[in-house]
Amino acid sequence: MTSEPPSSLDKARRRRRDCHRGRFSRRARTPPTRLQEEIRTGPLHAYTPMTVVDPGELRAMSAEVRRSGIALCRGFIDTRATGVAVPLRDPNNTVVAALSVIVPNDDQARMHVPALQAAARGISRTMAGHDHEAHRGIAR
Repeated sequence: MTSEPPSSLDKARRRRRDCHRGRFSRRARTPPTRLQEEIRTGPLHAYTPMTVVDPGELRAMSAEVRRSGIALCRGFIDTRATGVAVPLRDPNNTVVAALSVIVPNDDQARMHVPALQAAARGISRTMAGHDHEAHRGIAR
């Protein structure tokens, strides 16, 4: 029995599964100084020609994501896909997670941002309500 090498689609599914496991959310919550240290000390792997591997470009991109509240990652992991993400915030407006979707890498990708932002606001409000109730000792 011979084993065939994984196809690019298999690799994309595995990477998407890795994102689902929380890597993207953890990265979104990483403090800027820690993220910068990781970028400085570790090699950055390019999954596609569109993957950002230049530390300076990645720092600038991260700053723009923090400023705008939107991450649009076109073709970074698979040239056919765009990752779109927005932050989930706690009552203190601190980013605690990210809500993301993977969509086709086309001109329509940005159109998902308003729906993600609306969902993120709702999730953030719900998390804040649960946090408030937990502090008051209210059980559901």
